[in-house]
Amino acid sequence: MENGGDLKISKSNNNGILTDMRDFRRLFTPGVSIGVFAYADLMWEPRFEYTSKFRAAVGGYQRSLCLYSSAEKSNPPALMFGMDRGSRCEGIVYRLASAELDDLARIWQTEENPGAYVPVKLNIEAIEAAFQNEEIFAFVADPMFSGQPNEAYIRHVYDTIERLRLHDPELQFFMEMLDAGNWQNYWREFESRHLIKTTGESVSARDEMLIPII
Repeated sequence: MENGGDLKISKSNNNGILTDMRDFRRLFTPGVSIGVFAYADLMWEPRFEYTSKFRAAVGGYQRSLCLYSSAEKSNPPALMFGMDRGSRCEGIVYRLASAELDDLARIWQTEENPGAYVPVKLNIEAIEAAFQNEEIFAFVADPMFSGQPNEAYIRHVYDTIERLRLHDPELQFFMEMLDAGNWQNYWREFESRHLIKTTGESVSARDEMLIPII
């Protein structure tokens, strides 16, 4: 497995969520506890039962405004955080109270568009606590790029990261650009780095899987 984990599970629109989660569940060792890596709104609002949590990091990815959401979470539609290829992303790991198939599927369904996501198994690095016999996952999404940032949502993520003493230099730089009214310059540079192709009202990137907002 590559740095940060890169084991992708193909989506199946015909078979639906439970079939995909059943395939995904087979990747984990029987009897081993499972955790969810959160790096955006799940850091302050987990929508599942968990037994404990700890700060952790994933190598090979970074938090990025790379996902377009038209769901209620963004209200109005706006750019949201996903995890793009990069150096390192710090977040929170929640140890799940249950790792049964139905429970994993329910976590998937808490996202505003579960059909867009694919679960991925991750390698993590604990920041503040040792962990044993745990396997961690997040969800991977096909990228959609469009619109402009949701300022209130971004500030909430940034404030949570600051409160948890996590590090994200790129987000800090973006906040400086946002406060200065220059987020458009940041976005143009982001488009250049990610080879985004504008197509009318929407924008798309090369076929590459991203970990979405969780």
